[in-house]
Amino acid sequence: MLERFLSYINQKKILKKEDRILLAISGGIDSMVMLDLFIHSEWTIAVGHINHHLRATESDGDAEFIQNFCASHNIPFYQLDLDATQLTQGNMHANARTKRYDWLKKIALENEFQYIATAHHQDDETETFMINLIRGSGLDGLDGIDFLNENIIRPMLFATKEDISTFAQVKGILYREDSSNQKDKYLRNYLRHHVMPSIHKADQRAKDGIHSSIKNLKSSKTLLDFLVDKFAHNIIEFKENEIHVSLTEISHSGVGDALLFQYLKNYGFKHLQCKNIIKAINQTGNMFYSNDYEALINRNQLIVRPLASKSSQVFETIHEFPFTLDTGKFKFTLDYAPIPTSLEKEVDTLWIDSEHIQLPLTIRNWQEGDIFAPLGMKGKRQKVKDYLINRKVNKFEKENILVLTNADNIIAVLMEGISEHSRLKNTTTTCLMIKKWLLA
Repeated sequence: MLERFLSYINQKKILKKEDRILLAISGGIDSMVMLDLFIHSEWTIAVGHINHHLRATESDGDAEFIQNFCASHNIPFYQLDLDATQLTQGNMHANARTKRYDWLKKIALENEFQYIATAHHQDDETETFMINLIRGSGLDGLDGIDFLNENIIRPMLFATKEDISTFAQVKGILYREDSSNQKDKYLRNYLRHHVMPSIHKADQRAKDGIHSSIKNLKSSKTLLDFLVDKFAHNIIEFKENEIHVSLTEISHSGVGDALLFQYLKNYGFKHLQCKNIIKAINQTGNMFYSNDYEALINRNQLIVRPLASKSSQVFETIHEFPFTLDTGKFKFTLDYAPIPTSLEKEVDTLWIDSEHIQLPLTIRNWQEGDIFAPLGMKGKRQKVKDYLINRKVNKFEKENILVLTNADNIIAVLMEGISEHSRLKNTTTTCLMIKKWLLA
């Protein structure tokens, strides 16, 4: 067993000799066998145990058993005590899982453990496959349990429950029985006690066959991810903190929503949302949300970015030049400058006739009712909102648009354009240069 254990880890080429590993130990047979194997390996280890306090004295007995074991083997021991009343609010298993992993990651970070090891084995993988199959999962749920997920490793996936039980018996490994594992009210337990034995009885090839199917699905998913990345390279552009996805080519692929989902699932979007995005491809301004991201349809493009916090309000009064404004995302500088030899438009620079400007000036966020006279419209006034629409400024970009005002008159919409009254003339002798800088 030890030889297979070390061979499996070596095959994955993840761990180095100098790595320190935090073992998640419940006290049950699976985790205690994993602990024994690590004790007889070359890595520096410690044990993390979570007492959920869901089984009264039995839970406390588990914690005491592991603590005493670690003390007798000189293994560092860490324990988290959870409030059972908080776990029962909502989905108990999901709540407990989140709290477990959050704590284990915290302990690993604070104590410089490179990896956290859990004792999931092949039967766990099969049960997870069956649960996800019942729930209608796609490839992401049917491809089994990964050996490595972030800094969490599952070094027991080479072994079956039978392998582990036999090894524990031969080696005389002590462990604790969890009474809740015998209760059929949990789907995983029902599958373990009734469904899987019936499947194995119906066809002796089932155990190896299901495991082979999982491996094949994992291989198919790896191939799909590779092809999606290849395809995405031609249709995706990264701009600052935004991802710009060309929807036209995706929608013409014949598998548009499925293809889009394979990319957007990484940002928490669901398959149904991807279907709706493809349907709304021509509806500029439509928004879609995941837990951490928001997506905007903008002229056959999808712009994805982290959920924005409320935009900070900008209102700065300028009493003298040079003047600098730092918004956190951009920096604007305003200063007197010589008349430019060329007025060829630059995306990061505006030139204004300064002779008729009276200080103080104001820089502020644009507002819904703002009106100004854009350059080139011969003094005709237009709503800033309509001006930005005509210039194809999308909803996300509008959040960062500022205006420069003199009293109640808008001199410039930064960095889209200036007013007709602010343009450089043949008689202009001094000008104001406005530059925008992207902060790293």
